[in-house]
Amino acid sequence: MTKTIQGFFLLAFLILCGRAHGFADMVRHGFPNCVSCHVSATGGGLLNAYGRSIASELLSTWKSPGEERFAYLMNHSETFNFGGDMRTALFHQNRSTVKMTQLLLMHADVEGAVTVGPVTAVGTVGVDNHGQPLSRRHYVTYAATDDISVRVGKFLPSFGIYVENHTVATRKGLGRNQSAETYNLEVAWTGEKIDAFATAILGRPDNRNLGAETGGALSGGVLFDESWKLGLSYYYGSRDISKRHLMGPYAIVGFTRHFYMLLDVGYQLFTPLTGPLSGAQQHGTANYLRLDYELTQGLHAYVTQEFAQLDFSKPATGSESYGVGMQWFPRPHWELNLLYQKQRVGGPAAKFADVAFLLIHFYL
Repeated sequence: MTKTIQGFFLLAFLILCGRAHGFADMVRHGFPNCVSCHVSATGGGLLNAYGRSIASELLSTWKSPGEERFAYLMNHSETFNFGGDMRTALFHQNRSTVKMTQLLLMHADVEGAVTVGPVTAVGTVGVDNHGQPLSRRHYVTYAATDDISVRVGKFLPSFGIYVENHTVATRKGLGRNQSAETYNLEVAWTGEKIDAFATAILGRPDNRNLGAETGGALSGGVLFDESWKLGLSYYYGSRDISKRHLMGPYAIVGFTRHFYMLLDVGYQLFTPLTGPLSGAQQHGTANYLRLDYELTQGLHAYVTQEFAQLDFSKPATGSESYGVGMQWFPRPHWELNLLYQKQRVGGPAAKFADVAFLLIHFYL
């Protein structure tokens, strides 16, 4: 991809630039379902008009009247909705084998939606972290009722908490990383207290060389006491060389409007179908925990803990990390996130290393 084309995508993004990921902690403000603020029932991607208003009123430290709609030359309607998302990170690691600092373009996407009656078509155009063009998501949703919808296209199946950091153990560690989207058929029910998703996973028929899994997923959550959401997820995926079952609980707990917890746990049963270990079951788990306190509107201090061990019989394949961070939404459409971690890869015998990143995120 030439620098001219890359420049075009970045310029288009800055002119048009919802959010590629949802913020699950909005449960503490009484929003149990992602569809309250997003076009997608599972969250992430384009914000609707109400979501843009909430981003200004509840997330941001400072704001001006109408800034969430007009500050970036956006003019939305009930039929046409445009947005975008750009995430850049300054990443530093200091390990025994490597010490380096990198500036990474995680993604830059322009996203649009067209709604005609109960049907909404959504699609993205952008570049990946290697500067290559791609459409990360594209799908069509049919809203059968206010609570029931059917979606078909390319997106991530619903499982656990859709945290914005795609590198955490329960996302990247369990094969739910950015750019792991598959083609799916999803039926969603998003009620006031309960949501449920059933997904048929069709893999990547457009590029079978990727070896994407096919299978199915079930996920659901229940709202308790207006600000506690507890849920369960199950995923089955198979391909020529392996199959796996993935399951686990999640919890989004708003202790107060300023103090909350995210907890996501996954248990995996993995079975290789080829090679010397064919048929040998591998048991493992991964978890992600975040405790967060909002110091003042838009400014958060938090701690994290992650663990992954996808084969209990091989301790050296494990990883863990403990972190402390600051997250700030200074104005609508902007996020800054600084995280420092002590991270160990290679099981209990490995040494902890210093890892830090500064995320700069612009969205509409």
